[in-house]
Amino acid sequence: MNSIIETLSQPWPWYIAGPLLALVMFLLIYFGNNFGVSSNFRTACAIAGAGNRHSFFDFDWKSQSWNLVFLGGTVIGGILASIYLMPDPGVGISATTKAELIGFGIENPGSRFIPESIFSAKGLMSLKGMIMIVGGGFLVGFGSRYA
Repeated sequence: MNSIIETLSQPWPWYIAGPLLALVMFLLIYFGNNFGVSSNFRTACAIAGAGNRHSFFDFDWKSQSWNLVFLGGTVIGGILASIYLMPDPGVGISATTKAELIGFGIENPGSRFIPESIFSAKGLMSLKGMIMIVGGGFLVGFGSRYA
């Protein structure tokens, strides 16, 4: 049991992780399912009754319930992995990168996986955090529209 946890907690090489992700994606597409977490937003809107206001959300959302289970498993798996499979919270980054991140105002870069100055409730509610979230949202939206 200990060797399984040790194997799972190590980074997997690209030639194993990539084909496994591709296999899951192709199996989902083969069986007629949409691959992706973002399609759950459409399902959630359909559950909430948005189909009464717009035809895009008027579909059989129960046929997409597997995707909600997939999302739930992803969240639970992420929580379990962060609790049990992450032995070292530090991130190995170079001294040059640390100096640049400090120059951008990020405190203690590399000491945690995600910088609290950006991803904490206090950091997100600051002007800089709001600009990053709203600006990043616009960039993702525009990028997906023209991709």
